[in-house]
Amino acid sequence: MSGTSWSWHSSSTIITWVCLAVMFITYIVQQSPKNRVFLVDALTHRIGRLAALGAACSGITYAITLYYIPLFYAFVHGASPL
Repeated sequence: MSGTSWSWHSSSTIITWVCLAVMFITYIVQQSPKNRVFLVDALTHRIGRLAALGAACSGITYAITLYYIPLFYAFVHGASPL
């Protein structure tokens, strides 16, 4: 919401981005090759790449559907958000 709801120079925005960066770096550092959440080695195999591609396509389809169906009803049928 930076820029639209909060000013880029506000303390809330800066603290939010700093906390996000710290959590992301901590997450990456704590990942050992033995206990990874996402196994990068799985992408070296054909089945692993196909599974990742299928999951990405499913997520994209879901996101597009979730975004465009409410817009369709809002603009075509004049439905309100509530």
